[in-house]
Amino acid sequence: MDRPLVSVITPAYNRKWRVLTAIESVLRQTAGRIEHIIVDDGSTDGTGQVIERVYAGALADGRLRYHRQPNRGPGAARNTALELARGDFVTYLDSDDLFSSNHVAALLTPFQMDGSGVGVTYAGFIEEWRDARDQVTRRNVEPLREFHPVEIRMKSRIPIMVMHRRELVDRIGLFDTDRLGLEDWDFLVRLSEVTLFRWVPAITALWIHREAEPSLTASLSGRQRDLKYMKVLKGAIRRELDGKIQVDELLEGLRIFNEALLGPVVAAAAGRPAADGRTEVVDISFQRIRQGELDSLLELIKSRFLTSHLGVQIRMAFDNTETVAIEWISKLNQMLAARGQIPILIQTP
Repeated sequence: MDRPLVSVITPAYNRKWRVLTAIESVLRQTAGRIEHIIVDDGSTDGTGQVIERVYAGALADGRLRYHRQPNRGPGAARNTALELARGDFVTYLDSDDLFSSNHVAALLTPFQMDGSGVGVTYAGFIEEWRDARDQVTRRNVEPLREFHPVEIRMKSRIPIMVMHRRELVDRIGLFDTDRLGLEDWDFLVRLSEVTLFRWVPAITALWIHREAEPSLTASLSGRQRDLKYMKVLKGAIRRELDGKIQVDELLEGLRIFNEALLGPVVAAAAGRPAADGRTEVVDISFQRIRQGELDSLLELIKSRFLTSHLGVQIRMAFDNTETVAIEWISKLNQMLAARGQIPILIQTP
């Protein structure tokens, strides 16, 4: 591969000083051809003027591109940058994070070695928490590892500092701005459904959390996070029903679904044909069930299992058979009966 152009995308909002260190980390990359696109998402602190004054040379020669738009959030800013991007590959850097000098080179390597088989690359990172004085209060090294596609779909595990082929956006679409706070994960979930991810065993970025400036995700309540996780998961299930995800992968996902929510919900799930060849048997176990999670899981089961032309038998085991769980099962049994399908069997320890 002959020196491909890489587009680095950075949304910025009122980060006139911090964005400078992000820009500097991109300009110091050891890889060859890079364009750094800054989308100013309606800043009111003079972010644009500072960038234009400090980096006039990089703006003039095309290494840096600056675009301003009304404030619509980071997802919308990334979408604007994707539409402006000229690169063969795209990677993302938030305005107060940093790339190590080898980030682009390291993430490009699998593409150059593996041809068309890989669509997304990612590497490890250092995660820091800083107080209002910008002092580091906690630091963690996250080397990451190879993840099964289902693991990516069930939990937000990889920061958006990935690299992917630009052409994949034409297949999966832009960032979903309705997923505010989890649009990064939703974007990676959709990528995982159409291409291979490849882990690079290196530490190539610094991800900074600022205690005085909580992220959109951190500012959500537990219930809000649960609902947003469920929306991303339901989107993956809907695409499974369209034939884009294998059923066995969905079932494997249900087994680790407890990791996708705050507070475990589904501990295990398995599906197999029954002896008569007609009825699909699904075993699901629950732990520490909450009403909202039951309602969400009811929708999940309705969308996946009750659309089958075959009969469906669902066996559920509870470690705490609370009244709310029994009432919920009764609702589902009524729906099953109306469809002429086999009621759920409740098993208790």
